[in-house]
Amino acid sequence: MSGKGYIVKNETVYKAMHDEKKQKVDRLSTLPNCILIYIMTFMTTKEAVQTCILSKRWINLWKYVPTLTASNTQFQMDYIFKNFIQQVLFNRDEFSPLYNVDMEHRRYLHSQILGKLVKYAISHGVEKLRVDVSIRGYLKRVLMFHHSMFSCYSLKYLDLSLHGSMGTIVFPTILDLPELIDCRLKEVAFSSSNNHCAEPFSGCKKLSTLVIDDYILYNAEILCISGDELSTLTLQSGMITLKSCKVQISAPNLKSFTYAGQLTSWISTNQLFEHNLDFLEEATVEILSYENSSNVGYVLKSWLEKISNVKSLTLSLGTIEALALIPNLHTTKPIRFGNLKSLTVKKTVRTPVPKEVLKYLLQDSPHVEKATIIQASLTNLASCSRIPGRLCFCPRIPSQWLSTDSALFGWGKEERRKERFGLEKVSLKKLVLKVELYDNKMKQKAMKTASGLSGVESVSVDMKNKKLTLIGNTDPIDVVSKLRKWCNTEIVSVGPAKEEKNEPLKLYEPYPLYYQMRPPQYTQYHYVNSVEQDHGCVIC
Repeated sequence: MSGKGYIVKNETVYKAMHDEKKQKVDRLSTLPNCILIYIMTFMTTKEAVQTCILSKRWINLWKYVPTLTASNTQFQMDYIFKNFIQQVLFNRDEFSPLYNVDMEHRRYLHSQILGKLVKYAISHGVEKLRVDVSIRGYLKRVLMFHHSMFSCYSLKYLDLSLHGSMGTIVFPTILDLPELIDCRLKEVAFSSSNNHCAEPFSGCKKLSTLVIDDYILYNAEILCISGDELSTLTLQSGMITLKSCKVQISAPNLKSFTYAGQLTSWISTNQLFEHNLDFLEEATVEILSYENSSNVGYVLKSWLEKISNVKSLTLSLGTIEALALIPNLHTTKPIRFGNLKSLTVKKTVRTPVPKEVLKYLLQDSPHVEKATIIQASLTNLASCSRIPGRLCFCPRIPSQWLSTDSALFGWGKEERRKERFGLEKVSLKKLVLKVELYDNKMKQKAMKTASGLSGVESVSVDMKNKKLTLIGNTDPIDVVSKLRKWCNTEIVSVGPAKEEKNEPLKLYEPYPLYYQMRPPQYTQYHYVNSVEQDHGCVIC
């Protein structure tokens, strides 16, 4: 037995030593270069470059990584980040593809570095290009992308945000991106060479998702957006869009549409949609500022008629109030939303929703299942405002679900109070109880029991009169039921903790007053005759 045990012990020791030698093997170094390069695609470019100090084998591996991910937050100084980007582009393997580029720089970045990065990525077969940078807005210089920079047959995803450029960076007249599927642009400018219509996306035959946030037009009056494959379209206006012109959309297969911006009389003759959108499923129209004119209401009504086949419709309070500008709205021919199932209205806390507009929108909507009013706090609303005379909406808090039969057309007194003055305030109650307490031990037990209930703010006991006073937002029945388990308890009085002051509520003024105080600027057209002029240059 001892001999067998000795043999087993030796075998165990040998196996442990053998496993320890196995653990010392560098498994990562045994992998082929293609696997190591694939692993490095999940790193940032700075981390990938830092691997060159590991061994001689790792010195040049980062040069073949097909991704470039960099942010100025990874560097202490801006000039170090800019020099790093230039050195990476210069030292990468010339014949290695670059499929994914993701660069973020929220401080000032020179336009030449941006041009070099975009040009290098497109020349190396980039498929996903995301650039989020801050460009200093030039007052007298117009920077134009060369047409060759946006002539790429591999790019599928484009996300370009140029913060602070104020529309001084102009795109070529046509984006020759036949494989582009998803395009997101912020603070860019479009131009036209022949006529007054800019058609930058006419060369993007496979484009399905388009998001444009702040844009401006040069040598053009109308931005034409067309595409048979376009299914999702979002147009948002900001500082520079106040100077922009009309938009014309030709997308018969559009399924989702979002518009957030201003509505003024100078677009009264503009027909936003070229034809009806038969396949539209959801639409959002947020009019953030508008002119106090009936023409604005009629323009908005014509837009809604074009999207009347929508199934889910979201409107802002500004949109509802713009429709209310139509005189005798109840006698106007209603818009037939034959497929509408859900209506959502976004509003501020203290601003009432015009019920006559809701009735008008739903009177010829036979399939509506629910209508929702989403409320937002005025504090968050003010912090989200980006431009004068415009009120932006921030993430909302769903407050209540309204049915089309009772809530929309038959509000009670309590519902009207909530609708007019916002969410219901939580009022504290003062509850006075008569309790049979004979010593301090019973007093402490009563206070401990009462203070342990949810919603209780304070508890006090008067041993002389044998009364317990409780302040909080709790049910008196629950308090009495807890105390009656070990002492006699009776309710003396229940009332508010503090008497409310009857002061008149100051309601916020409607949107037209904001518009009258700070109207948007008039339409301005910028013409660039030649990029060779003294104050112009080309990014290439």
